[in-house]
Amino acid sequence: MFAVDTNIFIYAHFERYRQHDKANAFCKALLSGTAGDWAIGWQIVYEYARITTHRSIHEVPLTLRQALADMAPYLESRHGHVLSHSAQHRPVLDAV
Repeated sequence: MFAVDTNIFIYAHFERYRQHDKANAFCKALLSGTAGDWAIGWQIVYEYARITTHRSIHEVPLTLRQALADMAPYLESRHGHVLSHSAQHRPVLDAV
């Protein structure tokens, strides 16, 4: 299993990035299951929403609704996992 970084989703959405084609193909592989088991944390969703809706970063930013709709297939995918904190998060971290 591997974690997917926010930038992959950003590059996949916006064609202006030179990494767009590769990231877009990778995201399709995530959703189809051909990329293997993967995970995202909720912070990835928040970062994606913040960066893709930012007018100083993108000439034509997404609306918040569009950004969240972009992430919905990943949150609902049977091939991916959404990482979240639990009551055990801090004790495990402290034990590392």
